[in-house]
Amino acid sequence: MKATLSTAVVLVLVLAAGCGPSVETGGTGSGGAGATSASNGSSGTGAGGQCAGFADQKGAATVAVHFRNQTSQPIFLPTLCAGIDYTIKPLTGADGATYVYPKSCFQTCEDLQTQPQIECGACEQTTLRIDPGGTREASWDGTGLRATMMPAACFAPSGGGGTLCGQVVAAPPGGYRVDAQGFAGCTGACTCDAQGVCLGSATGAQALPDPLMFSFPDQLQVDVVFSACAFGCP
Repeated sequence: MKATLSTAVVLVLVLAAGCGPSVETGGTGSGGAGATSASNGSSGTGAGGQCAGFADQKGAATVAVHFRNQTSQPIFLPTLCAGIDYTIKPLTGADGATYVYPKSCFQTCEDLQTQPQIECGACEQTTLRIDPGGTREASWDGTGLRATMMPAACFAPSGGGGTLCGQVVAAPPGGYRVDAQGFAGCTGACTCDAQGVCLGSATGAQALPDPLMFSFPDQLQVDVVFSACAFGCP
């Protein structure tokens, strides 16, 4: 059984692992349509305004990440809640943030100051197919998700009573590395629609892209290339 590249997000943060709420305790997550905020006079401004320090941050720039298949066979990319499962890491080493994370049905520390906590169902398992010569694009908004201990007083009254939450932080300028993996097929009948979205998990021979490093926020477009020998050469 293969492990996805971004499993750490789901394991460390219990606030972000589904595509849609299965059990609502009121409101919806930041990734859901029609999200609402509950009034809470003490959140965000209480305790000397300390809660404002847990607000979501904005990235310095958005980077277009292109996944290109230059092999002679289809490549199947694993997904994480419908998005391509890949990682972006600082060249200086781990800094406590996960820079590619699922954004459907999750709540940040800022959200939990005004919203009740929700529970999400599991995401549907899908795989993305890239035919030879084809390209798929992802978008990185220049942020990461960091597990943070927020004072209990900052949570909405019905926020679940916990202190661990995920804060969206801006990625610092500097060098980053992109890691990804592709596979030769997918499980089951592997039925794909016209857009190359397939039901099932990516499986089979593994394909690795060429090493990729880039400078942020100087480079706003990067290419993750599965070159001719991505599956290995004789």
